[in-house]
Amino acid sequence: VNESWRAFARANGADARIADGVGVSYLDVLRRVRSATAGELVEAVQALLAGERESASQVYSCHSPTQPRWFRLEAKRIDADGTLLVSHTDVSEQGIAEASLRVRSAVAQALTERVPLMEFSRRLMRVTGEAFGWDFAVFWIPDAAGNLCCMETWSSPGTPAHLLAGVRNMTAEASPETATRAWTSRSPYWVANFDSPSTTARSDAAARAGFRSNFAAPVGAGREMFAIIEFFSRSRREPDLTTIELLLRAGARFAAEEYRARELAQRASDAPGTTVDAVMRCMPAFVSAIDPEGKVRFLNRSHARSTKEEALGTDWLQFFPSSQHDELRGRLARVLDTGAVEAFETSSAGPTGRMLSFSVHMGPLRDCDRIVGAVTVAKEITALRRHQTEFATARRLTAVGTLAAGVAHEINTPVQFVSDSIHFLRDTSRDIRAVLEKLQVVRSIAASRGSREALESALAEAAVAEEAADLEYVFESAPKAFDRCVDGLDRVATIVRAMKEFAHPSQREMEPADLNHAIENTLTITRNEYKYVADLETQLGDLPPVTCCINDINQVILNLVVNAAHAIAERVRGSDQKGLITVRTFREGDHAVVSISDTGAGIAEDIADRVFEPFFTTKEVGKGTGQGLALAWDVITEKHRGELRFESQVEVGTTFFIRLPLEGSPHRGRSGGAHETHTVC
Repeated sequence: VNESWRAFARANGADARIADGVGVSYLDVLRRVRSATAGELVEAVQALLAGERESASQVYSCHSPTQPRWFRLEAKRIDADGTLLVSHTDVSEQGIAEASLRVRSAVAQALTERVPLMEFSRRLMRVTGEAFGWDFAVFWIPDAAGNLCCMETWSSPGTPAHLLAGVRNMTAEASPETATRAWTSRSPYWVANFDSPSTTARSDAAARAGFRSNFAAPVGAGREMFAIIEFFSRSRREPDLTTIELLLRAGARFAAEEYRARELAQRASDAPGTTVDAVMRCMPAFVSAIDPEGKVRFLNRSHARSTKEEALGTDWLQFFPSSQHDELRGRLARVLDTGAVEAFETSSAGPTGRMLSFSVHMGPLRDCDRIVGAVTVAKEITALRRHQTEFATARRLTAVGTLAAGVAHEINTPVQFVSDSIHFLRDTSRDIRAVLEKLQVVRSIAASRGSREALESALAEAAVAEEAADLEYVFESAPKAFDRCVDGLDRVATIVRAMKEFAHPSQREMEPADLNHAIENTLTITRNEYKYVADLETQLGDLPPVTCCINDINQVILNLVVNAAHAIAERVRGSDQKGLITVRTFREGDHAVVSISDTGAGIAEDIADRVFEPFFTTKEVGKGTGQGLALAWDVITEKHRGELRFESQVEVGTTFFIRLPLEGSPHRGRSGGAHETHTVC
């Protein structure tokens, strides 16, 4: 080790043995690095020592008590005996800049989306904790009496469960003193070391929970505070101006947006009724008020069937097809009875008589505590639904395009042996024709009672032609050649039919479909993705027709099968072994279940909760977009109200389960209890 190693070790409180360096296990030193990527550092160096790679470079966090720090490890083999040259370079400035940019970007996006205080603080806690290496965070807001109440918590993936339990006990048994001081002083408050005698009475509880330091920052500006965000760390951390400044600016920006929103709301409430009426007329949606008897009491704009003046006092159901009246009466009754909000899609005739699609939200109209009617907001989404249909078709065609090379190869193989068989039959037909021509000469001589010498000569020539044609071989091989042609053409037709059905335009409504047949088509067009790395086993049980959007289900099955093939390919790379993909279908009560299993590398526990997040992928650049499982989650759980879960074991394999209602699931309105989905790992 060089002098920089020794100086750095001494400055960080390492013992003399590690500071001296010589004779110390370098892998043990790496394992002591307090970083989420410490395990990756160890694996990289082990791979170098084993000769599996020649060099490695990786950035990792290693925060000190006084500041956030990042380092770049660079290592390379310098001789055949496995000797490594390793350097650690301080890249903290770049790391702090990137972490700060993450926080600023998250704040900007939250403000652009105009999220409420709770969501804003939830995002700010998560991105700040992840970017600057905090272990736990708490979000406090004041109640009606002015006391701070815990509303939300966040923890890093590596935080032990007993530490989290300790924090919850701590917040229950002692007042949030750090948060309270930040609240009353309207400025950040930092406790660098809970062991210090100058800290508050809460220090003992925090130390018992396994934490060493924390700080709290207000969300607000000036004299108005909205909330407090408090962070905890398992290591001692001195005040960090970068983190403090980021949080103060984030809180101030949120306060500025909140002030602006309040000002606009106040202006709107103070505006005369003519302004409100003008706004309602300009809204790109139909807004109506309905009394408990279903009579229209307000309409912001004229409808294709009547003007808004003519509509007042009439039945609101007149705007919808009669086939929907019973369903709509039920929705109105639920809103009036429970006060819940109903969200649904429906259709209504436009000015030209063409049916248009609308997205409708229906909620209660209140007078103090009484529900006196309902308000509906209906926005036309005909163009949106058309674009979504076109996009879904384009997405499937994109998937087909991705598989085009493999499908072309699958078609080429049967076409090749059909071609070979046709060429064989063509050559054989020429030989047989030569024999027939000679035999026709024999028949002609016999019919004309020609000389014996001429007949014998013709017979001899026919015998020579027959021997050249090898008729015995022809009689044996020609039927097989015809069979090969028929088989090859059947295989090509199967592939083309599967491609056609997979890329067929999306259904507008759910319809009964043969799920097993759809799976067989999808497996046909994905064969080239898995055939070199895995064998395929199908166990398709007896299923009744399943009411679904089969094109979307095809896309989900394709994504899961391709993912399974990639997982197996990663595990068997460099060997001549093949894995196994198993696709099963079976009935489970009033649901159809599809399971897709692979013998791949499995899903690590630390990323299991993120596999359905959009843009999250573990594949190398160019091979994964992070959209496949996110799309599958949306299609199965949201669109079909089904279930999507998985079971996985590292180095053993993964099984995904799709559970679909046999009768389908019509779109349901959102009421007081939102539909919940769960990922089971």
